[in-house]
Amino acid sequence: MKSFNKSFGALLLASALTVPSMSQAFAQEVDQAVENEVPSCIKSGAAYTKRMNGQQRKQLYVQGTITDCQDRVWDITLIPGSDTSKNMTVKAFKRSGERIANNTKHIIEGETYANLGQDIKDTFVYSYDMSKNGLSTMKDGAKNAFVDGIGKTMIMKTGRDWSNGFSNAGAVAADGNFGWPVGVIYSGLLKPAGQTVFNVGKALVWDVTLKGGGKVIWGGLKTVTGGAGMIASPLLSPGYQLILRPLGALTISVLDTVAVGGIASGAVYVWNGAAWTLSQLSDVPTRESSVAGLTLVDLEFDPDAPENQHIVANIEFNTFAQMIQAQVANVQKNNNQKPYESALAANKEEIKRLRSEIEKLQDENDELYDKIKEEKINYDQNPVVKAINEMRYSARYQADEIVIADDVKLVVRDFNSLKELVLATANEMNVEMSNEEAEEVANELIKTFSEDFGLEDQDQELAGQVELG
Repeated sequence: MKSFNKSFGALLLASALTVPSMSQAFAQEVDQAVENEVPSCIKSGAAYTKRMNGQQRKQLYVQGTITDCQDRVWDITLIPGSDTSKNMTVKAFKRSGERIANNTKHIIEGETYANLGQDIKDTFVYSYDMSKNGLSTMKDGAKNAFVDGIGKTMIMKTGRDWSNGFSNAGAVAADGNFGWPVGVIYSGLLKPAGQTVFNVGKALVWDVTLKGGGKVIWGGLKTVTGGAGMIASPLLSPGYQLILRPLGALTISVLDTVAVGGIASGAVYVWNGAAWTLSQLSDVPTRESSVAGLTLVDLEFDPDAPENQHIVANIEFNTFAQMIQAQVANVQKNNNQKPYESALAANKEEIKRLRSEIEKLQDENDELYDKIKEEKINYDQNPVVKAINEMRYSARYQADEIVIADDVKLVVRDFNSLKELVLATANEMNVEMSNEEAEEVANELIKTFSEDFGLEDQDQELAGQVELG
């Protein structure tokens, strides 16, 4: 950077020595060129007049800007300029013409017709997949309504609730403890009745109507739409490519031309004239405000225009040096941030990949949740589990003996009979279990009864005989 400053300083010094040596004739030519480009400002002593002259008023009307007597360009935000209205109309017609030309080319070129076969196939496959997915959704909805809602919730669960209620009422009556008639009414009637109301409401409102019915309706719409797409696939793709697409382009072009090129452009033109008329009483701007701002770069400037061929711009050497240094700093900044931009792009791709994997894992989790739910339902309906639950409830009242079920001829009175029950249960469930494992399970059951129901075990050692009653 030091060598660059030295070289640039030498260039500035040489230029400074060269400028005073210009011939007087060339200097007069330069002054005359500059004088032709600035407004014909009228001087009053040493100052310029504040009012706009004819050239400035014309520039304000056409371009929406004012060039003052110091050659500064002011952008008047409230006056768009008649050129803005004209450019809106020209660009709208140009866009519409290009859009119509492209779609006309699309209709007549052979590639469009060559791709119709594949488009028809893709439309048919997409419609088939939609119809198939719709049938699957309807099937799932019917299962939610009839199997889950009416079958499992309304009938089976309600039946279990009443069966458990009668069993609990019998246990309360047999116990004969204080207030047992109230306990019988609550356990055998009120509680099952309340559970029945809840089960019926949940089955009819959620499982049948909302969940099941919604899936059936949505699946039916997808099935019908997909089936119609399969039938109409030979017509859909050609109709879109050769009719709907060009017709849409024509419609957009007409709207673009009328709305932008006509209505919007006309509104801008009317507003420009009105605002320009009201601004005639204003002075040439001398400071920036919300209405007037200095324009550093003229985006509409055409260097090839004849009127711009002899412009001489005077830039101070220090300003020119700062401009070059700013450009060098900008290049250095771009080079420095390239590695960060590359790393950022790589991170975005990695995030995109991870999101895709997360979505796949989420789908797998949903399937696993469904399987867990199904296993839980099977577990609740297992007769062995039901027998264990009845044994836990009977133990709560410290019965003299615990009869697991009518079809299980086993009475649990001590630790050995409980271990035999565990082995019989494992054998019924096709689970291999050793005596040591059965003893551990029996001890866990005893511990559960003791903690949950307040039973006092006399001996928790494996070799001890524990009375459950």
